[in-house]
Amino acid sequence: MAEDRKARAQDALNTIDKDYKKSFTIEYLKQEAVKIDHSSVTLCMVYNATGDTIRFLYPHDWRGTAYGETAPKPQMEIPNGAWHSFVHESGTGGSTGAVVYRIQYEPQKYCDVMQAWDTPADLKDPNKVYTEIQELFHFMDEKGNWRTILNTMEKSDFKTFSATGYGYKSVVTGHYGPTPIFEGIITLDGLQVPTSAS
Repeated sequence: MAEDRKARAQDALNTIDKDYKKSFTIEYLKQEAVKIDHSSVTLCMVYNATGDTIRFLYPHDWRGTAYGETAPKPQMEIPNGAWHSFVHESGTGGSTGAVVYRIQYEPQKYCDVMQAWDTPADLKDPNKVYTEIQELFHFMDEKGNWRTILNTMEKSDFKTFSATGYGYKSVVTGHYGPTPIFEGIITLDGLQVPTSAS
């Protein structure tokens, strides 16, 4: 069972842009972004290479919000080998947010993966990213973890960052440009994540 999952996860990593699925995702987000009259947006895309379906739980916004029809739907299932994408438009000070996914690591046992980005309104300032893998419900608002996460990210110089836990690995990267891209990959710990070519 574990070997089957590992083979599926590796296949997903090997086919990250099969049939130009990554390229088409980026182009779709760029087309949606031009509809927004803001100087700062983030094109957000997260790839599932865990070997199994994962579930998107909810977003968290510090500055800005997901745009229109691209906004991610809570409890949405993301198949292995698929991109989950949306445009995050800026609020006062830029586009800063996070997304949380739930993964099953053993029968009836789950963990939560958080991936976050910070795209300042002034594009001369560096983009920053951050990620954690934690126990179930760790990122529920009442625990106050979001304040700590934001402080950690804002004080860092993380242009790329990775975290491991429960047998998984989460890798996030911030890309510069007039429409910056936030790219996240969730896979099995021990597998080599390909160098981004966004």
